[in-house]
Amino acid sequence: MRRTSLLFLVTLTIHCGASARPTVDAQSFVDAAIGACRWTPSTPFAVTPDGDLRWRLLAATSIGSGAHVALAQSLADGTTRVATASALIDANAPMRVRLQEHAMGGRTAIASVAATASGDTRWTLFDVQGQPCTLVRQSVDRPSVMQPIDLSAVGMGFTLSGCRSIGQTSGGLSFLSEQVRAVWGTEVIATDVDGRAPTRTELPMEASSPSTATTRTMLSDRSFVVQTVSVRRGRTAIRVQRFDERLAPRGEGQEIATVAIEPKFVTTIEHTSGLLALWDNAVDTLPPIFGLATRALDANGRPLEDVVEHAELGMLSGTADATSFAGGILATGRFLDGTPRQRFVVLDQRGRSLGAPIELAGVTLGVGAATSKIVATREGALVLTEVSVGASGGQVIAIPIRCAL
Repeated sequence: MRRTSLLFLVTLTIHCGASARPTVDAQSFVDAAIGACRWTPSTPFAVTPDGDLRWRLLAATSIGSGAHVALAQSLADGTTRVATASALIDANAPMRVRLQEHAMGGRTAIASVAATASGDTRWTLFDVQGQPCTLVRQSVDRPSVMQPIDLSAVGMGFTLSGCRSIGQTSGGLSFLSEQVRAVWGTEVIATDVDGRAPTRTELPMEASSPSTATTRTMLSDRSFVVQTVSVRRGRTAIRVQRFDERLAPRGEGQEIATVAIEPKFVTTIEHTSGLLALWDNAVDTLPPIFGLATRALDANGRPLEDVVEHAELGMLSGTADATSFAGGILATGRFLDGTPRQRFVVLDQRGRSLGAPIELAGVTLGVGAATSKIVATREGALVLTEVSVGASGGQVIAIPIRCAL
């Protein structure tokens, strides 16, 4: 059976029928379908130049035949230079990478990325210390556009700081920024597709100061899930809440976990019957030991089952990532099990492993904590990760993984 047939069968089984909520049989079919894949890793290829160990992986998103990637490069004077790359998988040619550097420099950099369904247009939102937020739009049919976004000129109100979690809207783009004041406030900044004409709207959330910057996950209907981590009365809580595109809440905010130590990443993945939250869960030891944890949520973020801790994967080093595929979830991360290992794991909609994890061999992982990303492709997935990581960064590589039936 071809993968296109697999996706058609999954879609047909989930959406046919009078009930708006998937049946147990439908979910079982999805789990069986994604579990039927024979996952085959291919030879890794370089995203950043061979031998240049000064790169950091910031963000990645699917463009159908590969990934659009945001990167940062550490320079000798202690500053950072940013770049984007298209890591493409072509069945009829070698793997291809198109790396483009952008004229921004600062001490640190973060980024978020978005792309059209076809991958023909890609957006990268850079937040570089000492520089204004800058949007880079790249299209196959027009020149690249680099647009600084002056947050100080976005209407009246509190000063804003930072830009993250870019996503498409019906009228253009939006991203999150934080209010600079004693009481916490997060705002959604909306722009056109070129980053112009910004407007601001305060996000209606609980008045509880987060310990890390608020993030969000965009969903297929352009609604989104906001993730916050906050410390109250000695407890570190992870909370999620879903909003529609107009910022109206879809259900109440939910506390999905209490953790011993603030996690380095929290994400929420949409699948055919709800959501799955993933984060790095810590055991309060000295030094702390982190592992991957998951929890199944309904479509509005309400917990459905207990937290699943994936001890079978080993100790998590750096940041992991996940994506949806054929109704299930694919995840990757750097795990310590005697030696560092890059692992790829398939999860069902409840967050439980479907089969043993696959070790992605053939790369020099190094000893530093690494960032890993995974995106779905037409043939399966593309894992991106930092290798040979040292104090100044490492090299970024991509590993294609194909689903064969």
